[in-house]
Amino acid sequence: MIDETPPDGAPGGALPFLGRYTVVLVATVMALTLLGWVLHRVGVALPPGAAAILPPIAGALHVGQHWGRTRGQAPDGRTAWRWALVAGLLYAVLLIVLALPLLGAIAPEFLPVLVMLLGGTTLIAILINRFLLSMGARSGVAQTKGR
Repeated sequence: MIDETPPDGAPGGALPFLGRYTVVLVATVMALTLLGWVLHRVGVALPPGAAAILPPIAGALHVGQHWGRTRGQAPDGRTAWRWALVAGLLYAVLLIVLALPLLGAIAPEFLPVLVMLLGGTTLIAILINRFLLSMGARSGVAQTKGR
């Protein structure tokens, strides 16, 4: 059994670093929006799948590395799954909030398709969060041991 007690100065709690994850998500969404606008001006489209999944990738890797550096260990499997589930739902909420202004322009018959896309994106984000959080944490631990 791995000791999940954080070292002195490291954030405690069952789901640490969600605020950091949220900041990275929002910053990545904003950067991708700007990039999409610039690419559109030059006639190139930003792939929507990449734009949808890059924010959780960046957030999970960043938080994982920070977790490993501050706590000195990767989260155990149960903690990583719980964190990934909450982080994935947080990302779904962010997507819903960002889509609210557009929902009025969508015909009602397309709402089920939108819900399915949101569900699929959320599921993929949960899986990405789970595995990249652990990968980033192992990398963060290795960085601190290498010093």
